[in-house]
Amino acid sequence: MNNQLSDNNMTQHWSTITPALLVFYIAFIYVTTLLINPPTMTSTALFIASAKALPFILFMPFIFKKAYYKLYAWLCYLLILYFCWAVLNAFAPGREGIVGMIECGIIVSLFTASMLSTRWSR
Repeated sequence: MNNQLSDNNMTQHWSTITPALLVFYIAFIYVTTLLINPPTMTSTALFIASAKALPFILFMPFIFKKAYYKLYAWLCYLLILYFCWAVLNAFAPGREGIVGMIECGIIVSLFTASMLSTRWSR
């Protein structure tokens, strides 16, 4: 019985961290896109950031409901693709490299939180 209470607490803990990290990552996508691109290309940069953030925006209603825990696993699969891109950016010189390293950290945190949400929801 004690183990069931612990599992329930862990589920609540990770299922509240995951949406917060997801919102933070979406905001990070927009902020870094605006910082890296020149001001003359703002509309194009916002379009690109929206296209990059769209898959995560589509996950948000289900993640906030905390009803479909299999979607947490699908979020992990999606994050693997974004992680590959962030690692490539981390090796770029200048600001892009720093942004890539920070993005890698955010993605790893979001991946871990999403994975643990799936694990403890069973």
